Amino acid sequence: MRGKSVVRVTMLVGIVCLWTAGASAQTILVDEDFANGALPNGWTHHTGGPNAQCSDLDFSDVGMDGVSMTLASNQTGCLQATGVQSDAISIAGCTSVGFSVWYMNLGESEDACPGTWTASSPPEGDCIGYSLDGTNFQLGGDMEADNEDEEYLLSLILPSLPVNTIWIYIAEYDDVASPDGGWSYDDFLVVCDPSATETDCEDDVDNDFDETLDCEDDDCLGDPACAGGGEDCENGVDDDGDGDVDCDDSECVGEPVCAGGEDCENGIDDDGDGMDDCCDADCFGMPACTIEICDNGIDDNGDGSVDCDDCSCFCDQACPNECGDCDDGQDNDGDGFADCDDADCMVSAPTCPPPGGED
Repeated sequence: MRGKSVVRVTMLVGIVCLWTAGASAQTILVDEDFANGALPNGWTHHTGGPNAQCSDLDFSDVGMDGVSMTLASNQTGCLQATGVQSDAISIAGCTSVGFSVWYMNLGESEDACPGTWTASSPPEGDCIGYSLDGTNFQLGGDMEADNEDEEYLLSLILPSLPVNTIWIYIAEYDDVASPDGGWSYDDFLVVCDPSATETDCEDDVDNDFDETLDCEDDDCLGDPACAGGGEDCENGVDDDGDGDVDCDDSECVGEPVCAGGEDCENGIDDDGDGMDDCCDADCFGMPACTIEICDNGIDDNGDGSVDCDDCSCFCDQACPNECGDCDDGQDNDGDGFADCDDADCMVSAPTCPPPGGED
């Protein structure tokens, strides 16, 4: 669920226009957060259908701080359409108009929307539409939400409109006998000349109306607001809040820890073979693992270990080891372990099972 702690004023301040020379400025025409306990001035509530007592508006806390379109009764046969219509919105001079709204399913089944409806007769569907005359509305988009505990963003850009004024309509059709059915709406935004890109990556606004916002929008790749907000691929935490943890997150594709390999400089045994970093055979020859000369008495790679004590000398012929002799029944390096019982062979010999494997 999106963070509701974002200050609403920030949503407005953050929208900055990136238009080319000669283009008109982006303008916010309407910004309603539906959090005042009543419909904004100029808005109209319409009801219709076979049972006018079934449906109503309320402002109870249902997970959003907006307006709820819910059933007011659990009586049998409670079928009722309800809708809210905006006041007239001036779009004079706009080459295009974008509008968006956050919404939440309150447990109501989804209903398909008709293509048109009139203001006083709410459609039988969960819809958002627009009108050129304030009376006859046409469909802008269907509301679709499967999870009643999550919020969704619907963003649309209207086609070129040869008028100076439009009206917007949000509709809900209740067809279950339950006071918990319906939808909730919040943060209604109408913008003149929507930006061609996501202009602010931390304002909780879909600036370019492509149904992705802030750091989820590809336009924000590399933006400082999104730096450091990616996924740590081995901490068991959903760092970027996208519902995917560690290697299940698409950001971790290609990371060594997720490819079954070893990250050669993080101090962790990523692939669980008993060897970490440069001591792991996966890291032999990697830039992070400077080669140790194993018989010169010098710590060549500066890791604190000299010659045969350095894991870079693993299997080096200058050092006692079991490598290459993992099936002769002898303890070749005198460490008390022979063949596949020796850690040297567990890593170097394909015929030996990895640590923890079956002998």
